[in-house]
Amino acid sequence: MASSQFIVGGASYPLPDWVLVPYSHRNLTWTLYAFNERVGEARDVAREASARLKRRWGFLQKRTEVKLHDLPVLLGARCVLHNVCEMRKEEVGPEDGVRARGRRDVRRARGKIGDLYITLA
Repeated sequence: MASSQFIVGGASYPLPDWVLVPYSHRNLTWTLYAFNERVGEARDVAREASARLKRRWGFLQKRTEVKLHDLPVLLGARCVLHNVCEMRKEEVGPEDGVRARGRRDVRRARGKIGDLYITLA
């Protein structure tokens, strides 16, 4: 399978042709060492993006009652909303993410989301 898109994994991941994993043997050449460094950097980026997503949408860390066949759509929607927030440079709290502080804040947030939706439509 020739592809220009890959999933980055750790050394313990299986090695299908669409997963990039670091070399785990000793005595690596400089080229292989550099490859491992880049794979590690890509994993760090993915790990940090996942952490920001979880901080922004704290309910991702809680058990939810979602039918399995609906899960990809739900996660995709959350990722799209997260990416919109990232592009707009919306701040993420250092620990728990966005927290509503009363009805007024919730209404304000709802208004901003509505305005954003109208802007993107």
